[in-house]
Amino acid sequence: MRARLKKENLPGVLIAVSLIVLVLVYLKSILIPLILALLLSVAVAPAVNWLKSKGWNKIVASFTGIALVALIFSFLSYLIISELGEFNDRQDQIMNKMAHYNNLLIEKFRGNRIGESLVRIYKKEVTTEEYLTEFFENSSGSLQASFDFIVNVALIPIYMFFFLVYSDFFIFGIRRMFKDFDTSNYIKLIDSSKRAIQSYFQGFVKVTLILAVLNCIGLYIIGVENALFYGVFAALLCIIPYIGIFIGSLLPAFMALITLDSPWYAVAVIGWMSFVQFLEGNFITPFVVGDKVKINPFMVLIFLLIAGKIWGIPGLVVAVPMAAVFKQICEHVPFLAPLGSLMHSFPEDPEKTKNKRLRVSEVST
Repeated sequence: MRARLKKENLPGVLIAVSLIVLVLVYLKSILIPLILALLLSVAVAPAVNWLKSKGWNKIVASFTGIALVALIFSFLSYLIISELGEFNDRQDQIMNKMAHYNNLLIEKFRGNRIGESLVRIYKKEVTTEEYLTEFFENSSGSLQASFDFIVNVALIPIYMFFFLVYSDFFIFGIRRMFKDFDTSNYIKLIDSSKRAIQSYFQGFVKVTLILAVLNCIGLYIIGVENALFYGVFAALLCIIPYIGIFIGSLLPAFMALITLDSPWYAVAVIGWMSFVQFLEGNFITPFVVGDKVKINPFMVLIFLLIAGKIWGIPGLVVAVPMAAVFKQICEHVPFLAPLGSLMHSFPEDPEKTKNKRLRVSEVST
């Protein structure tokens, strides 16, 4: 039996949506590691299933998949912590350099009425040097926040273990919850959602490798220290569509500003990374990923804004795969089908598509 939305049921649906949003907001500390674990479990499931097909025990294969994910994240965490430690060791150099640029900026605007007004406003605010001093003094953060972060990270492999080992148990339980829906349609929904998530992560790995090479080449030519780290770090941020690589360019641009002789090196870093961002959005991702996810950029942006507002940075990370799953739900639940059609990729030529539909409707009549 297929569920259909009736007009008299619309208030109930709106209330249900509101309750879901409230749950997402107030239980985000529980849901974020849970959803991250679920997405990662689906991503590594093909590798785990391959190990099981080779005769490995289910638990051993699952632990191997979890260990692989943990190893990758541990390595990345080590690199980031090492780089932050280098930042801390360079406090004096950073402070002196920023004080130098601070004085240059003030002197640049002196000599005319508008410039003098800007300088007075600027000097009333916190200067760059004072801001950095406060940053270094408070960089350790609160003990409670650090403890919560460690607990949430530690929960992810535990959740992954249960999802991988007892996946059939959870799927059976969910099927009983939604037994009023058509069973074949439900199975198709689960399979299509898994394929969408796996396609997304496979495409993400390929795109990240290409971007890392391009970023590292550019940063090395410009002369930025630790070009390999900054190039890979910026490439990983492509998990946040449209702005990820640009955000990743700010850190190497800052290092170029501090360690190199001219501020134009920092401008060159941002220019190169912006160019790589342009290539990624218009050529690399469409060519490598293709139409596997099939969500138009407008809806991706909407999901990014909503997820970022509800869950902050973790929301930006899971926005695209969650959008892919939501699109699959829309395609398999009849009353959500119109919303699912709005999420499809934009046609290459809207006018041509419109004329084609008109011809089809004329033939049908």
